[in-house]
Amino acid sequence: RALTQQLDELKGKVEGIDSEGKLLFNTGTKVLSLVTGHIQKKDVIITGTGHLNPVASLAGRSILVGYPGWLWTRGISYGDRERNLQAFYQNPEQFRNILKLYNAKYILIDPTAIYDWKANTAEFDATYKLLFRKGQYSLYTTI
Repeated sequence: RALTQQLDELKGKVEGIDSEGKLLFNTGTKVLSLVTGHIQKKDVIITGTGHLNPVASLAGRSILVGYPGWLWTRGISYGDRERNLQAFYQNPEQFRNILKLYNAKYILIDPTAIYDWKANTAEFDATYKLLFRKGQYSLYTTI
């Protein structure tokens, strides 16, 4: 009974806990829906590297890096892209050329971008067109 109660409390905080074992935070589910409904599969999205990132894990869209743990275990060299991602998130105006280098059309600021990469949403707001913001997620277009 205690476990059932804990799961019920957890379901109030997250979405997607079902018989398939999906786990995604409420806001992440909204981001996922927006991306899959409005962004073409061929479009590249710059996004954080967290393993619960809705774009990286479920949207089926091209991203710049992805979760390093998955890349490392598959022997994929991601160091240059990760360094570019960090530079871009820390100074989006100065490293704007990264968008052209990777043909990125969208940018997602998520908790990983904020905490690990020190992304400042105010700088992105001043530089790119905001499409969506909820909680710690902000989606921008570069076009």
